[in-house]
Amino acid sequence: MSTIKNSNIGPFGDLAKLYSDRGFTALPVERNHKRPAKEIKGWQGYSSGPLAASKLQEFLNAYSDRGIGIVTGTDIGEGWRLVAIDVDQDRFVAVANAIFGNPVCAKLGKKGLTSFARCRDDIRSTSFADFEKLVACDILASGRFCVLPNSIHPTTGQPYKWIGTSLLDVNLGSLPILDKERLTLLKIVLGSEHASILAAGTSTHHAGLAFAAQLVAKGYDDIQITSVIQALLPSGYSGNSLEELPEWIASARNKGFEREESSTRGPKQPSPSEVLLAILAESGFELSHDEFNRGYLSVPTESGGMITYPLGSTAAAGVLQHRYYMASKKALRDAACAEVIALLDAKARFEGPQERVFSRIGRQDGMVVIDRGTPDGSVVCITAQGFEVRVRSPLRFVRVTGMRELPEPKCGGDLNRLKEILSLSDETFALFLAFVINVLRGEGPYLCLLVEGEQGSGKSFLCTVARKIIDPNIGEKVRLPENERELMVYANSFYLLVFDNSSGMNANISDALCSLATGGGFVSRKLYTDGELYIVTATRPFIINGISDVASKPDLIERLIPVAMTRLDEDSRRTEAEINAEIDVLLPGLLGALYDIVACALRNEGQTELPRQIRMADAARWLQAAEPATGLAEGTFINILHRCQTDRIIDRTNNETVVVEMRKALELAPFLGTVGELLAKIKPDYPPRYFPDTPQKLSKSLDRFKTGMALAGIHFKKLSRSSKGQMINVWLEGQENDETCGLAPPDAPVI
Repeated sequence: MSTIKNSNIGPFGDLAKLYSDRGFTALPVERNHKRPAKEIKGWQGYSSGPLAASKLQEFLNAYSDRGIGIVTGTDIGEGWRLVAIDVDQDRFVAVANAIFGNPVCAKLGKKGLTSFARCRDDIRSTSFADFEKLVACDILASGRFCVLPNSIHPTTGQPYKWIGTSLLDVNLGSLPILDKERLTLLKIVLGSEHASILAAGTSTHHAGLAFAAQLVAKGYDDIQITSVIQALLPSGYSGNSLEELPEWIASARNKGFEREESSTRGPKQPSPSEVLLAILAESGFELSHDEFNRGYLSVPTESGGMITYPLGSTAAAGVLQHRYYMASKKALRDAACAEVIALLDAKARFEGPQERVFSRIGRQDGMVVIDRGTPDGSVVCITAQGFEVRVRSPLRFVRVTGMRELPEPKCGGDLNRLKEILSLSDETFALFLAFVINVLRGEGPYLCLLVEGEQGSGKSFLCTVARKIIDPNIGEKVRLPENERELMVYANSFYLLVFDNSSGMNANISDALCSLATGGGFVSRKLYTDGELYIVTATRPFIINGISDVASKPDLIERLIPVAMTRLDEDSRRTEAEINAEIDVLLPGLLGALYDIVACALRNEGQTELPRQIRMADAARWLQAAEPATGLAEGTFINILHRCQTDRIIDRTNNETVVVEMRKALELAPFLGTVGELLAKIKPDYPPRYFPDTPQKLSKSLDRFKTGMALAGIHFKKLSRSSKGQMINVWLEGQENDETCGLAPPDAPVI
């Protein structure tokens, strides 16, 4: 999703054409309001489709600095229209999700949650109130206006945020369905006095008993009632209402609350939800949760394997729908699917065992396990003795969208054939091999790969080959995100992340990538109105490719394996299709050779000393442990990696304007004085935009460049503060014996 480019362009100017291209009617927002710009009259009539190009340009010319919103009711294909479910009270967000399904595209403002769904023409805009007659939810159907991120909320002064996938990027066919049946249930829940008491989490026994009876009387089945009441109870609820719930429902049925409904309908038939649960029980499914209490469903395969899905994901819903269809030859309603998922999620979190969950590659108890991504759930298990394919995995692996299969590995592969096919030099291939072996370790921290080169050098294709070997996926490459939240979304979607055609990055993303390589996370509040935290953690290997100067910060460079690609001669150039076809034939043998190297690393890792030259010592030790099986001379990996990282840090440091000016100022003699005096000495007449303009900023810059400056032959020593300010001594390598080097005033001891 695009972001604001400068202070004069707001979300409307930045995004309106993109929304229009997707078929939505985008309008500018009135300042400090949630309605369209006041000059735009009759905007409700724009719900039929995007604005004419001339009208859109007219609005862009007049309102490019405004926030952005869309008119709901747009036709999104196959008879569906876009609708927004605007839950206005935080306490009812979870129950709305239980009724309509977890949102795949939603926005967060001051309170509650607005999720996007699809509906038929028979749905009209409406509002639902709670028991106290306060607005609890608005259904924004045809002809209503909905403000979108990154517009500023008029009350909080903060931008709206996307939850899940943005409306520009979401698959519209995956949006939850809003129909009259679900609207009826929502109206009953929101308007019930008993529901409000349950949402408060106190005195829940009598309220729960009465509410269960109310829902039984309306004809809802046990699964629907359970999912609704579970969602109403507040986060962190520690009472025993969920344990008592089956008795409440049974009591209501025994007392005849559903008798009137049953007399008109005849004998009660099992609901689709109940049928599906019976199908799953017969199959031998398993439930578990991870350390963050996220629920997972593991489903057996015909060959005896097991495939795991996050409950609440579209993949899990697809599995349930498939099982139901194969057993009944009927389609499973989305509402029934959501009810089953809600119940399974509760059982997984409250009754299932806590287990680690891996994606593609995992390591545990001296074994590396690789999910092949096949329908039978088979894995490759690598131990110190070698590798073998097993039908049943000893670890839980979650399947992510787009995952492709790895072929069955075979013994006898020759990795030199891969080097020849890719036309790589000895050094470049050693660095590429080091990255692949390091990723196959199965646990972080990871040394990640940086591939740079001019157009036609094959840098993107090298990344494609790495993905084919390690973690094949339909989504081969993505663009480098601009914020930490998007980065962690990618980390949840891939084991190996490949960022294509990068051209530099901001400091925040550079720091976030450092954390991703070594094990980091993203933390934010779930809602603006509460203090509960939303936490995503991941340790992931990644590849970045670009033409040049992609990574410049020493902290990130020390976590990278830098590869410089050169343009191929026209005579030796081959099509990617030809090379891919040849690699596909060799891939089983190449995987076998790589897995033998991993087995060697497992044998040697415990007896291998930590290398001191490389910052990522654990990852470097793994490479040293694997080296005997590669055919490379002892020390090849560490020596090449250390030299390439050092050369790159020196090169990037010498390109920094602060360092360039510092070197000029020190040519005649070392410097001894305050940081402010140093700034005055090195500041150019026309400094670039990000040149430090205060002594404090210069001091921080020097700390950031300290490692690179030392390697580049520039050294400094901070001294205690004098009456003039922070004292500092700076000198070039070779000036150590200069009479001014190392001197300091009496009141300024070295720190």
